[in-house]
Amino acid sequence: MYLAVSEWAISAVLFRCPLPKEQKPIYYISRVLADVETRYSKMELTALALRSAAQKLRPYFQAHPVVVLTDQPLHNILHKPDLTGRMLQWAIELREFGIEFQPRLSIKGQVMADFVLEYSRRPVQHNEPSEKQWWTLRVDGASRSSGSGVGLLLQSPTGEHLEQAIRLGFHASNNEVEYEAILSGLDLTLALSVARLRVYSDSQLVVSHVQNEYEAKDERMTQYLNKVKDTLQQFTEWTIEKIRRTENSRADALAGITASLPTKEAILLPIYVQAKPSITEASTCNAIKANETDDEGWMKDIIEYLRTGTLPEESKQGHKIRVQATRFTLVEGHLYKRSFTGPYLRCLKHSEVLYVLAELHEGVCGNHAGGRSLAHRAHSQGYYWPTMKKDAATYVKKCDKCQRHAPIPHMPSEELKTISGP
Repeated sequence: MYLAVSEWAISAVLFRCPLPKEQKPIYYISRVLADVETRYSKMELTALALRSAAQKLRPYFQAHPVVVLTDQPLHNILHKPDLTGRMLQWAIELREFGIEFQPRLSIKGQVMADFVLEYSRRPVQHNEPSEKQWWTLRVDGASRSSGSGVGLLLQSPTGEHLEQAIRLGFHASNNEVEYEAILSGLDLTLALSVARLRVYSDSQLVVSHVQNEYEAKDERMTQYLNKVKDTLQQFTEWTIEKIRRTENSRADALAGITASLPTKEAILLPIYVQAKPSITEASTCNAIKANETDDEGWMKDIIEYLRTGTLPEESKQGHKIRVQATRFTLVEGHLYKRSFTGPYLRCLKHSEVLYVLAELHEGVCGNHAGGRSLAHRAHSQGYYWPTMKKDAATYVKKCDKCQRHAPIPHMPSEELKTISGP
């Protein structure tokens, strides 16, 4: 349900002041608005319009969530703790409704911006060769006793990579496999209508043949060389360079894997990356269990209410969050709790709680204090979370060093009594 603030102002004036029959409507509305503006500021007039609309449309405000589109900072003003007078009364009356405040945007300007963004096209310059128009092809071949394979790595001017591995179903020497890799890569780039191409290979013989530095004496090498040169003539511009094997590792890996696979079997080999080890690392102190609390569970609703004014759907939970939010504030995107006598307290997430407890308990200046002393020390350092005492006590109980080196009382719990033997 969306309502405009300007419509609220006019409707509130009409509801509060009945229109006389002997006066014209436009003149009367302008006169009454001018009279109201002399007694109220612009912010108070906007809040009064919202309060009057809420009174007249009370069933709608109670049954539906209301979104207020306005250019005035109503949310910040109505939630200030130091309100007085009629603004305080209006803020109390409006807090019973689920009102959300959003900035009022220009619809015409947004439509024009979307239209320009959708239909704008940048002209592509085909006359001047640019560095971004060059494609890069890295090739490598592998010949083994189990078979031969070719690895291709094609990179577009915008950075996209296309990898291809080809298994050769015939016996070929090392030099023949290198030529087959170049020819396969050239066929792939021609299928993509590439005009400018840079070819990189780690075979010095093949690159030197194409650059006319070496002479191809073998008849089979001569046939491969002629076919490569004929294929390169179909490109507008091309270059071929020799690189080290370490710079061509991806194409080399594709060729090696393909050459090792059996010929008659089609194998799909997906490669996954495991970021963490299968076993967890041992820590000095066993921390709080991760399933006891969420990372941002207790702060999420409060931050959302302070930032956008949204409350949970459940009425009891929404009332609880509204009451709790008065003791918190947002500073540069971080949640802080107002302290009674000291500075603001930084609210911590679950992961940050574990780090702070570990540093205070067993860090550089840690003294392995007890649970209550540890919680008080965290509070005095400017930190806060709801379960400080409970988490500190649990952390101390599971500390390995505290269990090993704690003083053990040797005195009996009660006075010993002597007994005579049988």
